[in-house]
Amino acid sequence: MPRIRGICRLHADASDERRVMENPPKPRWYRARAPKDLGRAIKSIRRAATVTQFQLADETTISRSTIQRLEQGADVSLATAITVLGELGYELIVVPRGAELGVG
Repeated sequence: MPRIRGICRLHADASDERRVMENPPKPRWYRARAPKDLGRAIKSIRRAATVTQFQLADETTISRSTIQRLEQGADVSLATAITVLGELGYELIVVPRGAELGVG
């Protein structure tokens, strides 16, 4: 389970926590062939986790403006993207273009 979800629950009341536990977000994979694709994926993942850019910045010690730039597809380091993805419970996997992917 991603570490940041525990943080979000600290700010939620008991009914919100029950709702999250009863209906956990479904895992999803994303294909990114350009920085903007990766940015959109990260933004989608963050929003699905109901995490703000400020919360993510606090947990990763990456500035909110850098997270914003990452989500917009701007030039940020690969280490930054991997750190943010890891905090959200995702990892970066590199496969040959056009490969058949199975998620399991």
